[in-house]
Amino acid sequence: MNRKYEKHLRAIPSLNKAADELSGEYSDTLSQIVLNVISPVVYMFAERIVAKAVQLGIRRLYFLARDGYSVMRAAQVICRKKNLDIDLIYLYCSRYSLRMAAYRFKDNTAYERFFHECYSLTPSNVLSRGAFTPDERISVYNELGFDISAENKLMDRSEFRSFCDKLKRSDTFNKILSDRSDHAYNIIISYFKEKKMDCSEHIGLVDSGWTGSMQDTIKKLLVSSGISCHITGFYVGMLAVPPAAAQSTFDAWLFDGKGDNLTKAWFSQNLFECLCTAPHGMTVGYEHTEKGIFPVLIDNNKNDSLIGKLSDIIYRYAETVSEFTYNEALCKKTAAALLKSLMLYPSAEEAEAFDCFDFCDDVTEKYHNSISVCAEKKQLTDSLLHRKNTVRLYWFYGSLIRSDALFKNIYRLGYYLSEVLRYFLSDLR
Repeated sequence: MNRKYEKHLRAIPSLNKAADELSGEYSDTLSQIVLNVISPVVYMFAERIVAKAVQLGIRRLYFLARDGYSVMRAAQVICRKKNLDIDLIYLYCSRYSLRMAAYRFKDNTAYERFFHECYSLTPSNVLSRGAFTPDERISVYNELGFDISAENKLMDRSEFRSFCDKLKRSDTFNKILSDRSDHAYNIIISYFKEKKMDCSEHIGLVDSGWTGSMQDTIKKLLVSSGISCHITGFYVGMLAVPPAAAQSTFDAWLFDGKGDNLTKAWFSQNLFECLCTAPHGMTVGYEHTEKGIFPVLIDNNKNDSLIGKLSDIIYRYAETVSEFTYNEALCKKTAAALLKSLMLYPSAEEAEAFDCFDFCDDVTEKYHNSISVCAEKKQLTDSLLHRKNTVRLYWFYGSLIRSDALFKNIYRLGYYLSEVLRYFLSDLR
């Protein structure tokens, strides 16, 4: 076992023993990381969710695609071992598919998020959030008086805001988006009902977390269709205070939306998503078939076989763990220590192993960059100053360790402190 992680795992003997028993079967760096870091973290998270569900009387847990995939598999093992009668349901959805159904509301649920910034701000990419066809884009551009030849040109923030302001006032844009949203709304509500969400019970949603937008949108969709149920979302962490809503609560494990800035400053949600994702593409919609409603997935992940292998390691690890009693304080401390060792202090070998993972920060997944791209000095400096980068660094600490920059420890500390300050200022708003 990697001594870097063993010193933290020793605090929980049963988890340490499970990793040790399987360690000899996996020699590559990624598998070792998943076995010694992600598997214990996912297992502890799943144990917490199951314990909370029993405590709250929740008998149906929905694991949101794709971050909930491996967590659900671990929870299945736990429920089987403990003979618990809890329905564990995998819910195919994404920010894209949920927001498509919610654009019709013209409120902060989804419509305003249509105009959020991301790395690749081009007119074409923005309209892709609403699945605008080439002909539909031309119609919108004609109304705006926009030169179609510039639709793939990167906009700066000022140009982006101006473009979005014009879109909001465009009758053509709003009509197309509203019609498409109405269709998406009707079929997703049918999908929710097929998944037994049209009940008056207390149900749980499980996801990685970060902002709570998916739970917020799901709740909005259910309420608008006359479905009333109490929802509790179970998350690894929240980067911002989630929106308040009646009969909708948020349960964060490692860090919540206000405070815990010292943890959020080293935590890489992008890296966590890569390690906990599912071996299938993003959900972009749903379709009626003779056997029911099924998700429409896009096939854009070249790593599905690798992801499937890593998820199987997590599942095997869960099967191997024995005589485990969940201890809230100890598990939280151990999980944070394991993740911090990886995310803040990766070795060059570990960071390089993640180069094969592509990531996108937009709901469309229209473009991808390596999660641990080898950074140039300018990219590192721009990240410290929170400038817009030529190539965005999705995991700063991983890209840093792979770079040729001198004084890496100074860069690491500088970025860490800048993140602490950024979160602190966000708390004051």
